[in-house]
Amino acid sequence: MLINNTKTGLGAEVRLLEGFGLTFVLVVSLMLNLSVCAIIWRTKQLRNKPANTFVANLCIANLLLTACVIPFSLVTIIRDEHAAYSRLLCQGNGFISVVSCVAIIMTLCCISLDRYIAVTRPTRYKTIVTVKRACFTLLVVWGQGILYASFPLFGWSKYTYHPGTLHCSPAWTADCFVVHLLGSSGIWYSD
Repeated sequence: MLINNTKTGLGAEVRLLEGFGLTFVLVVSLMLNLSVCAIIWRTKQLRNKPANTFVANLCIANLLLTACVIPFSLVTIIRDEHAAYSRLLCQGNGFISVVSCVAIIMTLCCISLDRYIAVTRPTRYKTIVTVKRACFTLLVVWGQGILYASFPLFGWSKYTYHPGTLHCSPAWTADCFVVHLLGSSGIWYSD
């Protein structure tokens, strides 16, 4: 079963420019993120620093997004229709998109917190932030991404194709946002 077999309505020139732009982003993102991961992996001094654990995780999340979401957007541009997405493919694409986007955003927050601790508590930094704690934090980050991405699979919203973004993502309602906001507020203000 295909989802919305209509044309995108983009002119050939616009589709060509978008296609080249996305291809450029795809290639550059793959090359740079793989390079950073390889450098961190091959250099023991870099591997043993919590800050680099966060950077490597950011690159992995970016690679996941780049490799699994951008190609489907390219297919949509090339075919000039939304027929590239079956319901299962749309759910998979949306799930990976949400997981990786949440992981990217939360990893950036972890990097910010790591740098904050390094600047404000330089003498205690090595005892507060360890590789083990960084890895545990990243497990929580990925768990949170998987949790948020699972909601539409279990009936809370659904993954739908959005022509403006050229990929599938949840069709969130205001209720979902309020529940998430209340949950997040409870976490941040629980001191």
